[in-house]
Amino acid sequence: ATNGKLYCWGSNTYSQIGDGTTNAAPKPVAVDVAQNYSHISMGVNHACGVTSSGVLKCWGRNLNGQLGDGSTTTRSTPTVVDSGIFYISVSAGSNYTCGITTSNVLKCWGLNTYGQLGNGSTTQSTIPVVIDSGAMYYQVDTGPTHTCGIRVSGLLRCWGYNVRGQIGDGTITQQNSPVDVDFGTPY
Repeated sequence: ATNGKLYCWGSNTYSQIGDGTTNAAPKPVAVDVAQNYSHISMGVNHACGVTSSGVLKCWGRNLNGQLGDGSTTTRSTPTVVDSGIFYISVSAGSNYTCGITTSNVLKCWGLNTYGQLGNGSTTQSTIPVVIDSGAMYYQVDTGPTHTCGIRVSGLLRCWGYNVRGQIGDGTITQQNSPVDVDFGTPY
């Protein structure tokens, strides 16, 4: 809403609306009414948002740790993630999530079967882990099984599932860590 309040609607099988229920909502329902939100992202069965004060919250299905709260427990209301760290944006993928802190640090968590977290492994994480340590990011986008981010320097980097060349590194090899996508010009 224009006042910064969060409203969600639709299917709610896994509490992805965040209103404390599993009841479907055919019209917008107010969520976390005490907070204003500056950024929101919807995954397949979970959602995450950044409050106007920079607090990251996630809710919904958490089978693979995609909520980032250190558990695999489904949450029916927005739950604080990475307490004490402030965020500027978040991107909820299929069963994983990535966010950028106010210090431009990229962190990801959740399912990692195809290296989509970018932490050099295929092991899932139930808490946010730093990706591309030392690099500063200003944008990240999560796909179903791969991720791309843009560094503050303008360099595009992608990682994860790559059987159809979706990473753009000239290969069809899965990449478990960020690799450069070079078009010769910064973004």
